[in-house]
Formats: sequence, C-alpha cells, structure tokens
Amino acid sequence: MNLYEEFERQHEKQIFSLNWNDVNLEEAELPKAEKIEFVSKRKDLSVLESELAQIEDDLKLIAEKKLRLANLAKFYE
Repeated sequence: MNLYEEFERQHEKQIFSLNWNDVNLEEAELPKAEKIEFVSKRKDLSVLESELAQIEDDLKLIAEKKLRLANLAKFYE
C-alpha cells in the first residue's frame, strides 16, 4: 500500500471533503461529546497556608538559583 492509499484509508470517513459545502451533516458521523463533571474541592485554611508557605519556599529557592546563575555568568564573561 503506498502513502496515498494509506492516507485515503485513514481519512475516508472524514466529515469535510474537498468540497466541504457538499457534505450533508445529517448523514455524517459526528464524534460523541464526553461529559466532564467538575468536582468542587474546598480546602481548610491550614492546608492553604501550608501550600502558600511551600510556594514561598520554592520562590526563595528559585531566586537563589537565579542569583547563582547570574554570578556564574559574570564569572565566565
């Protein structure tokens, strides 16, 4: 099977043809939409405070790494 035949086989059931305005949407096979449910999760204040403290620690670590990289860049200039 050549590349063109493989392409035709994979795309034979596409909704849009080259003349997309000739396609009858009532006869076309449309993909089924999946329903996504959102579950609300509420956190305690203590959990939020601990997450905030973790974020602050991460930001300090990032600032230290940034300073170290700046010092190394100055060293190698």
